[in-house]
Amino acid sequence: MTATALAPVSHALGVVDAPQLADALRDLNFDVVDAAVETLEPELMSAATSRGPFRVLVAAPLGGIPEHPAAFLARIVSQVTVVVLHATDDDLAAHSLPGAHNLVRPVTLDQVLAILGYQQLGDARGAVPLDAYVPPEPVAMPLPMALPQPRALPTPAPAAAPGFALPAPAPELVTAPPAAPTFAPPAPAPTPSAPVSAHPSPAPASEPPAVPAPAPAPAPAPAPAPVREDIGDDLFTSIPPVVTRSPMHPAGAEVPRETRTIIVSAGKGGVTKTTLSLLLAALASEVLGTDARVLYIDGNRGQGDTQVLLKVPAGAIPTVHDMAHTRPADVVSTPSQVNAARGILGKHRPIGFHYVPAPPRGYGGADRTPASSYRALLDWAQGRFDVVVIDTQMLEDSLTDLERDVWIPEYQRRGAWLVALTDESRMGFKGLERILDAYTHGSDSSRAVFVNALLAPETEFTDEIEHQWRAALAGRADHFGGTTAEDPSFEGLLNAGAFDPHHPAVYATVANLLHLATGRDEFELPDDTETDDDSSGARGGLFRKLFGRR
Repeated sequence: MTATALAPVSHALGVVDAPQLADALRDLNFDVVDAAVETLEPELMSAATSRGPFRVLVAAPLGGIPEHPAAFLARIVSQVTVVVLHATDDDLAAHSLPGAHNLVRPVTLDQVLAILGYQQLGDARGAVPLDAYVPPEPVAMPLPMALPQPRALPTPAPAAAPGFALPAPAPELVTAPPAAPTFAPPAPAPTPSAPVSAHPSPAPASEPPAVPAPAPAPAPAPAPAPVREDIGDDLFTSIPPVVTRSPMHPAGAEVPRETRTIIVSAGKGGVTKTTLSLLLAALASEVLGTDARVLYIDGNRGQGDTQVLLKVPAGAIPTVHDMAHTRPADVVSTPSQVNAARGILGKHRPIGFHYVPAPPRGYGGADRTPASSYRALLDWAQGRFDVVVIDTQMLEDSLTDLERDVWIPEYQRRGAWLVALTDESRMGFKGLERILDAYTHGSDSSRAVFVNALLAPETEFTDEIEHQWRAALAGRADHFGGTTAEDPSFEGLLNAGAFDPHHPAVYATVANLLHLATGRDEFELPDDTETDDDSSGARGGLFRKLFGRR
């Protein structure tokens, strides 16, 4: 077996199809990036641009790793440590990956730590075998577990083998526990001083310095690799770790992204609020590419139905209800996890955004899924995602705790954008006014957008009509996002679970909304479809051309 030299990487680890091993490493404060073996390359390459290069651990199924993931691992094996956990001795003999550390499952935590260059635990936890591999088919989610308490890491003995010190514990966002938790975890032992890394790096000013434990003098840190202009097969060494941090982000997490949040709301049902929010997430993830991260949150706590629209079976992935018992990272499903749950549809019509469903039926009350769960989820998402799209519950006469404590403060204090939908009915317009009054009262209206949805084919939305709408909503919404049209072909795609943001019934409006909210040129409409650019968004003439008389 050929030992692989360690690259100067972060404490992030990519763990593929090995959930027990991933959980054990998380307990030791590693930043674990989950992936599936079929989507290993795009998942880990996307994560590498934000976390920096990191080690990869893969639990190979019977018969070895499929061809394309294996080719990707072969390209990076000389740059970072790769550990392949084979199912049997025969698999090890037939499918060993040259240059990688090839082991046979089950493995122990100490085995993995030693290969990665970290000091071993040297206790019962490190010696217990881990059954690393679980088949990737969707399985029903277990009952929520109580929030785990931080575990104390052992102080390494002076005679311990040299290697990296285990990552220092970072504060976790802790949401309010349920009134009657399923069980109480044991009280944590006193936390000893954090060990000193053999490859130290300066800590950001926002974090207190670690207290060094007695240890041999650290070896000098290697010179950083030069940043190269080309980004190809050597992605893991081409991009240095990003260490910028946001004051609103949990300490110890790398924050390279400027998060733009879009809140979608309506004052009445049946105006395609959920459809438009899904289209925003779909187009954002497609246009911004694999390096971007888009998160879709179903904030319709009492009546969320996006799992039905996406054809995700109930219980196949976590929901926001699980936030009461675990960490935000554990309730956000990656695109590969969502597509796996969607079965054949996920293969032929895959989505590209991360997803948090609404609570299951019977768990949508404030007592079971409190507003604090959504608040903690949004706090955690800041800096980790480029775009966050939230589909909210229909706003009625009185505000709920979600609107009062989460959605409206997100708009007024953190700079989120509001997209408010209406149709041509009087009830729809009154609902639109109610939304805008709630969000922009005492605040500015520069990030409030209104959309006229479901125009009938024979309806012509003229410049004069647009002017009347703007005048009626002056001081409450500065932007007109556009219109969407009734279209049987588009409705047929939706019923089949396919979301096509490029459909002519919706594309111009969806792209315009993303252009407003993100300021990204990628969403700017082509010259042959856009009119004079002004701060108020797309004009009625454009939408009359696209969605007027046919």
